[in-house]
Amino acid sequence: MNLHFYLFTDGELIHPTRLHELRRLTHFCNTDSMILCKSDLLVMEGVMDRKQTPVRPWIPNWYGQETFYSLCCRFHRLVGHPLAAHTSVQLFGDRFGALRHDVSGHVQAFVDRTWTDRGDAAAILLGRTVLRYYLRFRDAETRRAVIDRLLNCGPQALKQELGLLASGFGASHPLRACEACVEDDVRSLGMPTWHLHHQLPGVLCCPVHRRTLWETKLKVDGRKRLLWLLPDDIQVNDRQLCLSGDPQSMAWRVAQELADDITELQAMPIDFSVDRAREASLFRDRLRQLDLCGAGDRLRIQSIRPVLFESLQQYRAIPPLSALAQTYKAAEATLRRLLNPIGPPMHPLRHMVVIRWLFGSWASFREIYESPPRTTEARTPTFPTAPKKRPLSVGATVRDQVVRLIREGRSVASAARACGVSTNSALLWAEHDGVAVHRRPKSIDDRTRRHIQSSLRKGMAKIDIARRWTVSVVTITRILLATPGLREERERRLTAQRQQNARRALTRYSRGHPDFSPTDIKRAITADFVWALRHDKEWFQQWCASLPAGRSHAASGRTNWEERDLSFVRSIEKLISASGTAAPTFKSVSELVRQVPGLRNHVRHLAKLPRTAAALAAATMILIASKRTKQNR
Repeated sequence: MNLHFYLFTDGELIHPTRLHELRRLTHFCNTDSMILCKSDLLVMEGVMDRKQTPVRPWIPNWYGQETFYSLCCRFHRLVGHPLAAHTSVQLFGDRFGALRHDVSGHVQAFVDRTWTDRGDAAAILLGRTVLRYYLRFRDAETRRAVIDRLLNCGPQALKQELGLLASGFGASHPLRACEACVEDDVRSLGMPTWHLHHQLPGVLCCPVHRRTLWETKLKVDGRKRLLWLLPDDIQVNDRQLCLSGDPQSMAWRVAQELADDITELQAMPIDFSVDRAREASLFRDRLRQLDLCGAGDRLRIQSIRPVLFESLQQYRAIPPLSALAQTYKAAEATLRRLLNPIGPPMHPLRHMVVIRWLFGSWASFREIYESPPRTTEARTPTFPTAPKKRPLSVGATVRDQVVRLIREGRSVASAARACGVSTNSALLWAEHDGVAVHRRPKSIDDRTRRHIQSSLRKGMAKIDIARRWTVSVVTITRILLATPGLREERERRLTAQRQQNARRALTRYSRGHPDFSPTDIKRAITADFVWALRHDKEWFQQWCASLPAGRSHAASGRTNWEERDLSFVRSIEKLISASGTAAPTFKSVSELVRQVPGLRNHVRHLAKLPRTAAALAAATMILIASKRTKQNR
């Protein structure tokens, strides 16, 4: 091998003989050019001075906002191992457990097996992977559990536990890079790197150069899932621009502002996390300032829905955010879930878009969030003074005010309006405290009311009760809510009835089909199966244990290959017609197969899918004709 002089990053030269010693020490055997840092050389010289044979490999220094996966990719290129598994075993002691590009496992093994100090394992996970982005809105207990698990184990099922599979935004993270950043890395380091802020979900343009990122799905679709890849390893045909169209358009401006906010969130200290209770409190305060929240913190839904829906629509033009609220009801559900601090966690993107709607930017929200909370006493709503009545006491609770007004002779509706609560709530409080309520003459007498209450207690449907006594369903609901303890009794009765019906249906079906497995029965009676799984687990587990395990022959025999064949053909024809026969968007038949949902897993069954096989053959002829046309030009 011909040795040359090699440059430090500050311009000094390394003598070839010293470089040969460095190669032998650090196992650099298959590369003819590299750029080292002085700090790296000092560490390596210290090892040589002690004349020790290194057991652990030397690792390059971090470069800028480089990801942990990128550092391992650079090490793999410098070492020159022929297989990615060799590098993975050398760094992690595992062949494939650490080849994930978004969140890696076995980080503690990496720290124990390398010479130089690149930070403790927890700092690497939170500072050099996308994990910190997803833990920003989680409690301290969840953060510790996730980190402890990833230190010594792999990230199996982690995305499911974090709720990414059900988030609507997907759980995959395509590798992204900025062309200008790649050129800067090559000039300063000698090779490109993956930047962490480019990999964060929602970041589609570079916060530094204000240019669109390109992404590749080679690590996502399985083609090169088990390889160490740097940006210059990605061919042009495997790159797709994240944003297209006019850079001055609204979509570009929204994408740039969202990327800036997400980058600022990521730049917060490692141990920073958003307390959901305080976040919900700030959201409600902001809604009051915007006059979108009424008395008793009740949302003005009719005013919120169109405003919030219009705000979220501007993000749906960005491809990864197309799963945002598509209807008024979905927009309302997103806001209500964020206002509930004890509810299930949500994707950080949903937090960010609502923060931007209410506060304009993450910086504005952070300024209010980090300011000391007000230490004033709990806010008590003020009530209007009734005419010719003494003013209400501000220190009393709303319930006491309502009951006192009814005791003084006010009607239930009047007391409810004066205190800003619903009539049903006022009626329930009065009857619970034993206050006699004067009811206006109606078609429902005391005897009819008792019969309706008895029917509700037995679990009868509201519409059947309304038809039986010739009243409206609203009247039945009012009686249900106004009777203390009736709603709880009705729910217990309905639960017992539903449990009995589910058990009876599952038992009857399993006895009629003794060869069916739980999966087969689930396909037949899904509603009863899912209800028992969620609400009657102990009995459900005992029932499943009595069934044959695995997939039965009856289930496989019921596969409708005709319908599946037609579905695949329709999808293929749709892709071909969308791209056109002159210049198809797919470059090969295998790429077309990957674009059709489910077809990749059924390629081995093409004998049972004759129409699909013919459609793929037609796609092959289209590709051949397209290539001939390009050659003739």
